[in-house]
Amino acid sequence: MKKLIILILVLHFGVCDSQSIETDFSKATFIIKSNIFFINGIESSWEYDVAFVDSNKTSQNDLVKLIRQRLINASSNEILMELDLTNFIDIQEYEIATLRNWNGFQEDFDINFDGFTDLQFRTMQSSSGNQEYIVYLFRPITKSFEFVKELSGGSLEEGILLDPKNKIATYSSKGGGGLYSFKKIHFDNGIIKYIEKYWNSAAVILSDEETSFIFHYQKIIDNVIKEKIEIPKRIKNKGLESIYSPFFEWVRTFKK
Repeated sequence: MKKLIILILVLHFGVCDSQSIETDFSKATFIIKSNIFFINGIESSWEYDVAFVDSNKTSQNDLVKLIRQRLINASSNEILMELDLTNFIDIQEYEIATLRNWNGFQEDFDINFDGFTDLQFRTMQSSSGNQEYIVYLFRPITKSFEFVKELSGGSLEEGILLDPKNKIATYSSKGGGGLYSFKKIHFDNGIIKYIEKYWNSAAVILSDEETSFIFHYQKIIDNVIKEKIEIPKRIKNKGLESIYSPFFEWVRTFKK
């Protein structure tokens, strides 16, 4: 009976790899292909390697978890990018119909402001609010996507924040005890012009009413620190997140 179910999956969902045709249904993987869409003028589709979340099929929904995904050029069948999700901490579950009808990317995400859509994928989300994203940059010459470690990073928002007017990508993260950090990457003609880093440290409780922090700033050009500033700040104690508003405001309005 279980072998019959596997055969039905192969016929219904497409070609399975040789590892998926097993009598143990819980180990079965199969491929789902999305509908065709366009990205950067290329007729494309997603190809997902998936497995059922409920291996015994006791639930009413066909929920699957992603194992790998590939972006395919629908005309040439060329792989434009491939993503291994086995090491991702944050793996969502999807209904099969959702994957078939979902283009899986944010059309206005152009991280280097060169006029082409790039891709970002969340790899982790923690209870503190920190989220980690990896970025794949579109390369017009090869018409494919390339993983770029330098543009990948954390965000306290839903995705890396982009400022198209000023051509800035902003990253953010949170540590314990009211510690925060920001990174702003400035672009010019699609390449990194310079990077600015902001963070706070060295919390010292001066009294029941005040805590002392140091606000840090660095400007980096071609991996070399060109400017460095440290500013002591006294913050009124109004709970664990007393530093939040003054630090964020300092970053937003900072002028050298």
